[in-house]
Amino acid sequence: MSQQRTWRCRLAAALVLSALAWGCGGSESSTPTQPSPGPSADVPPDIVNMNGTWVGTLETPAGVQQITMTVVQFSNCVDGTWRNASQDSRGAISGFAARDSYAGLFSLEQGSCLGVADLTGSVGADTLRLTGGPVAPSAGSGACPNPLPQSIVLSLRRQ
Repeated sequence: MSQQRTWRCRLAAALVLSALAWGCGGSESSTPTQPSPGPSADVPPDIVNMNGTWVGTLETPAGVQQITMTVVQFSNCVDGTWRNASQDSRGAISGFAARDSYAGLFSLEQGSCLGVADLTGSVGADTLRLTGGPVAPSAGSGACPNPLPQSIVLSLRRQ
C-alpha cells in the first residue's frame, strides 16, 4: 500500500474515531451514552472476547487517570468508548482482536482537541494492557491546550 493511501486510510479512521468520541459526549451535564455489550456468541472461539465494561487506568507522561471503557465486538471487529472519572477526557477505540491481542486506533477528546494514535497489546479473559502513541491531532481538531501525549498505556480489568 502506498504511503499516500496509508495516510488517507488513517485520516478516514481518525475521522470515524473522532465522530464516535464526539457522539458519546454531549453536554457535560448529560448522561453519557455507552454502547451495550453484544452477545459473546458473535465472537469466534479462536478470537479473544473483549465485549463488556472495563475499568482501570490510562497512563500518559502527564500522569495516570482512572477510566471506564465499554466495548462491543462482532467477530474480530472491536469498537468502544472510554471516559475518565472526572469526565473531562473521553475517546474511543476501533480495531481488531486476535487470539490474545488487539491492534487498532485510539482517540482522545479534551474539549475541542481531538487526537488519534495507534494502539496494540495483549488481551486476556479479564485483563488487557494496550500501548501506543504518539497521539497526533486529527482532522477537524480544535486547539489543544496541552501537548498531546507521546505515549499511552491502558491497563484495564473486566467488570
